[in-house]
Amino acid sequence: MKVIFLEHVINVAKVGEVKDVKPGYALNSLIPQGLAKKFTRELEKQMNLKTKKEDQNRIALSSEKSEIIEKLDGQRFEFTLKWDATKIFWSVTEKDLLPVLNKAAGVILTKKYIILSGGHIKTFGEHIAHVKLGKHHVARVVLDIKPE
Repeated sequence: MKVIFLEHVINVAKVGEVKDVKPGYALNSLIPQGLAKKFTRELEKQMNLKTKKEDQNRIALSSEKSEIIEKLDGQRFEFTLKWDATKIFWSVTEKDLLPVLNKAAGVILTKKYIILSGGHIKTFGEHIAHVKLGKHHVARVVLDIKPE
C-alpha cells in the first residue's frame, strides 16, 4: 500500500516521503497513529505546498533574525485569565503567545522559539518570556497577566 508520511518514523521514512509499505503495517499502525495517510495526488500537492511555505518561512527567519528580535524585544503583551475567589481557571502557554508574537514580528514562529520559565503561566502579574531565534538572537518579552 502506498502511503505518504506525515511524521518522521525512525528507520522508515521522513515527513513528506511516499513509500510502499505492507497493508497491515499501514492500516494497523501508521494510519491510526496519524503517522501516515493513504497516498493521493491531492495529498501530495498539499504536502508539497506546506513544505514550500515552511522553507520560505525558515529562509525569512534566518535572514531577518536581528530585525525580528528588534521588533519583539521589550514588547508588552496583555492576557486575561478567568478566575474566582479560590483559583485561576486557565493558563498562558506558548500556544497562546504564538498569535500575538506572529502578528508583532510579521513572520510565522513556532513553539520551539518561545521559552517560558515555568512551562506555563498560571499567576497574575508580570512575567518574562524569551523568543530565541539563535545563540545570539534573543528577545525579552513582557507578559502582563490580569484577571478577567
